[in-house]
Amino acid sequence: MGDLADAMLSGLFCQYCCVLVDGAEPGYPRICSGCAVGSDQNFDDGIDAPLQAMEVHKDKREPCPHCGKKKRNVSAHVRAKHPGESLTLEESSDAD
Repeated sequence: MGDLADAMLSGLFCQYCCVLVDGAEPGYPRICSGCAVGSDQNFDDGIDAPLQAMEVHKDKREPCPHCGKKKRNVSAHVRAKHPGESLTLEESSDAD
């Protein structure tokens, strides 16, 4: 097997989403705390596991209204990279 598969079987990485669990290798497959939310540490069928992992570990960044770069904290990005600009483009484009 490959290194990733071996690490998942040894419990280093989550068996559903491949995220590092806690750095320990207990010798059996485990799931991360994100995949375990609302599941009582197991899934009844294999269909829910990937969907849960995708929802928990999805990208939570938002695009900057000025440059389009995706950032976790858009307001801090606008203050640092676009000084003098407003957080939204709508405020600066009102020409009534």
